[in-house]
Amino acid sequence: MTTENAELLNILILPLHFVEAYISMLLFTTILNIPVNKKQKLLYVLILGLIGLITVWTIPTPYNTFINIIACPILVYFIFKTGILKSIISSTNI
Repeated sequence: MTTENAELLNILILPLHFVEAYISMLLFTTILNIPVNKKQKLLYVLILGLIGLITVWTIPTPYNTFINIIACPILVYFIFKTGILKSIISSTNI
């Protein structure tokens, strides 16, 4: 009864990566007072969600987390046009 169902987890991972990306984006844009528009929001959520899905399916578990943590400030820097410090601080919310 306590074993995890791998098929169910794979199904749940699909939408939850995008939900996580959206919630973390709302959190750091609100806290750091970063002005965003709809295009930037959509682009960030789609790219980070896709990176999360690709890394989960292709890279073993401890290493895919590091790639996601590195990808977050890079995406924030290029999509939201923030400074390096705000980009690094935004990755602490994940």
